[in-house]
Amino acid sequence: MDTAACGSTARTAGARPAVVLGGVGFSYGSARPVLDDVNLTVPPGRFVSIVGPSGCGKSSLLHLIAGLAAPTTGTVELLGRPVNAQRHEIGYVFQQDVLLPWRTLEQNVALGPQLAGTRRAARLREAREWLARVGLAGFEDSYPHQVSGGMRRRAAIAQTWITGPDVLLMDEPFSAVDVQMRTLLGNALLGLWGESGQTVVFVTHDLEEAVSLSDEVIVLSSGPASTVVGRFPVLLERPRDLLDIRTRPAFREVCDRVWQTLRDEVAATYGEARR
Repeated sequence: MDTAACGSTARTAGARPAVVLGGVGFSYGSARPVLDDVNLTVPPGRFVSIVGPSGCGKSSLLHLIAGLAAPTTGTVELLGRPVNAQRHEIGYVFQQDVLLPWRTLEQNVALGPQLAGTRRAARLREAREWLARVGLAGFEDSYPHQVSGGMRRRAAIAQTWITGPDVLLMDEPFSAVDVQMRTLLGNALLGLWGESGQTVVFVTHDLEEAVSLSDEVIVLSSGPASTVVGRFPVLLERPRDLLDIRTRPAFREVCDRVWQTLRDEVAATYGEARR
């Protein structure tokens, strides 16, 4: 029996969906639609990745889930209620870290609890604990410019996760680091997710990264008016070690299956660009 399937079933059995998009369309003003008739349900506790050609609206989809933009048509629900930007159940890790340069890593990670009114000693203690969990013990007093890009990424993840969101949105969070560091960061992320039971919606342009991390990979079509053209379960055992998973035949089989759909959309995007 597949342990990934067992873990996902235990998290989702009898629970309401974490995210539901019903017939969602989105456009910027009078421009051609970015998204059209997107229907997507994400059960709670699942790690779902979204892939698609460049410019297909992956980031726009995350903005809609976060309440940072409103759909032109259709509905977006989070935990059974309409989404808005004031929903505290959402955490967002952006492509570029948003660490404040004048605050230490500890102070940056403690910012969320500070805004929530947590006492100083308690929030700094909690920030130190989270920095240790992402491998940054000893760097609490360092400023963002004094550490590497990978370390800043880990601090940004701790900064978001410390607030305890039910749904974590991640927009190509590892795109600025090299492939080795992406693997290490992915392992750290899976460790945190495995302990938390939170829902993750992860956008990436890297198909292998999507498969290695996820319970399911969602493929968006080429734009404009992108929509969901494929959903692929990833029934690989958990826990996963990303340092060796890519050598397994089962991993390659999933990647090949997703690529058969993604390839056509990438080709369509290239053709559009040439016209």
